[in-house]
Amino acid sequence: MSSLLNFLNYIPSKKIYYPIFFLASFLPYFVIIFLFKVDAPDLSAHISFADDLFISQYKPAHPIFFFFIKILSFGSSSYDAKLFASVVIFSSAQFFSLYFSVRIIQELFIRELNVTMHFLLLLLQFAMPIPFFPLDIRYNSLSMNYFHNGTLSLSVPFAYALSLYAFKFLMHDDLSYLKKAYYFSFFLILTKPSFTFCFIPAFPIFAYLKYGLSTKLLRSLQLSIFITFGIVAQSLYLKNFTPSYMKNFKLRFQPFFLYGTAINHVRLVCEGFLIGLVFLVLYFKRVIKNEYLVFITICVFIGYTISFTMIDYLDGKAYPNMSWQSVIVNKLSILFCLPFIVPINVIKGFNWRAILVAIVLLVHAFYGLLYLYSIPFYKVFHLNI
Repeated sequence: MSSLLNFLNYIPSKKIYYPIFFLASFLPYFVIIFLFKVDAPDLSAHISFADDLFISQYKPAHPIFFFFIKILSFGSSSYDAKLFASVVIFSSAQFFSLYFSVRIIQELFIRELNVTMHFLLLLLQFAMPIPFFPLDIRYNSLSMNYFHNGTLSLSVPFAYALSLYAFKFLMHDDLSYLKKAYYFSFFLILTKPSFTFCFIPAFPIFAYLKYGLSTKLLRSLQLSIFITFGIVAQSLYLKNFTPSYMKNFKLRFQPFFLYGTAINHVRLVCEGFLIGLVFLVLYFKRVIKNEYLVFITICVFIGYTISFTMIDYLDGKAYPNMSWQSVIVNKLSILFCLPFIVPINVIKGFNWRAILVAIVLLVHAFYGLLYLYSIPFYKVFHLNI
């Protein structure tokens, strides 16, 4: 027993956990997408967008994923080449999400990651909401992970990097960190602009709560204005430089519309944010005292508010793109919880609250792995299990 506890407390080197991260990132997508050719519902459409990227008049407002498919397939007309390029993009996004997760914990929370922390990080990459309620609304259930959408997956490491460098600027007042935050916010906008709305008010609120009226608050406002400008520019592009059917794009304020009744939205929060809710209940005193947990709680509140009130319409049909606001902050909130549930010394520091949160995360990860296992049999990413 003592040898097991010592192993859980062991701090591995990069030479050990980077290859594990790579295998955990590459193998699932290689098997599902390349070997079993699962490309429904979104990947086949995204590959067709990539095919038209340089030959049609239509240029997508968030082109990075489609551009990478074209480049990594070396312009080949082979569908297998495009599928393999997609595997590279999906797995790279997963790997760099893990990479920036490690850096966030090391550099913001000043923690070295032991085996237990690395294991929970891997679990987080596969966690999915468990549908406890009979109404099947899980497909748009604001999961902390989506495996079918390349633009969404690719935006996660950019969002993590944006958060890391924005916080490092606020901690150290080093403008080089702020410049990197600008760079990653720019790439995030070009990858999935629907992820960026919840960050616009969050960084200035954090800067004001921690530093008051200061130059850091001003810099945070400038970063938020830059993100807002990028979103507005994309909206104008959609309106003026896309095919006629895309010009019918509209954004409307419609509270509690997309998922039916108000109780359905409560169900969505209970299912999709269950890990965070368990942590908030068990660690409430720490949440209100730690600035990072206050920040991410504000982000989660903003994210779910936007998800439940803003609907985008294209050609008169409602789409759930704005609902993805809560996806990235949901996953980021669980990442911010890990340093508080995994003690520096696992042998002495684990308690029943930490074990309970870890078990909830483990169950969600098991459900996500069961979902991934089922996909090749149904040939589609959206399925009932």
